[in-house]
Amino acid sequence: HRVQVSVSHDGPGQAANRGGDPFDRPASAEALRKLYSRLRPLGLINFNCVLARNNMSLSAVRTYIAEKLGCRPEELPLATEEIVLPYEETGMDLSFRSKAESQIFKQVFVKELADGSVLGVLNIREKLRDFFLSLAKGRPSHALAQRCGMDREDTLAVDLLGNVLTCQNTAAGDGHAIGHVSDLGNARLDTARHWLTRNECHRCPVIQLCKGACMRLEGEQWRQACRNSFVYNMALLKSAISLLAGFRSGEEKKQIASL
Repeated sequence: HRVQVSVSHDGPGQAANRGGDPFDRPASAEALRKLYSRLRPLGLINFNCVLARNNMSLSAVRTYIAEKLGCRPEELPLATEEIVLPYEETGMDLSFRSKAESQIFKQVFVKELADGSVLGVLNIREKLRDFFLSLAKGRPSHALAQRCGMDREDTLAVDLLGNVLTCQNTAAGDGHAIGHVSDLGNARLDTARHWLTRNECHRCPVIQLCKGACMRLEGEQWRQACRNSFVYNMALLKSAISLLAGFRSGEEKKQIASL
């Protein structure tokens, strides 16, 4: 039925951050390799990773997964959820907790963007293209949708029991059940805040790239999510400006030309 499959895997940070690596289990590893070999030629599979204080390199993630699958890193369709959003205490622990950690990440990320090794990551390409279009068209910030897209009228998160949820990263039992598919007319998204309602977002220089981080977080979790997203997107903004200024040569131009 041409179902698109996205596999969440954090490369070298998988075991520590998600509690186990399927590539360490022979049966699971073989199943993933078969799934990849079957769906990759059809363009129906990609891997999705989360960066964290102990897992800062997208290139390392891509190389790790590619080696496990037996393919070249540049052939691996990879996307990223950027730096971890602290939905719970584990996410807080994996977030950058000091300026020094944030600076190390920016150095790693900017270098990988500059040498072109991560320009092929799916949503980095998409974000850079979208940012360039925002400049070309003079897009006002108030026209931006939320990063996750869950503020769209045609987007709905539903669990297997028919509960309508704030988003796909929530559960009915944690206060994020907002209705049921049997009564959609009474479903109300009153468990989240659009970035337009947050004063700090209106003053942010990377709002065209960030698009509001996570709309369901509040308090210290929101503040940490904001810091994480700001660090990531400031590094991406620096790369975007370098791209526009033409500070590239050789192999990197080939990557940039395909954006």
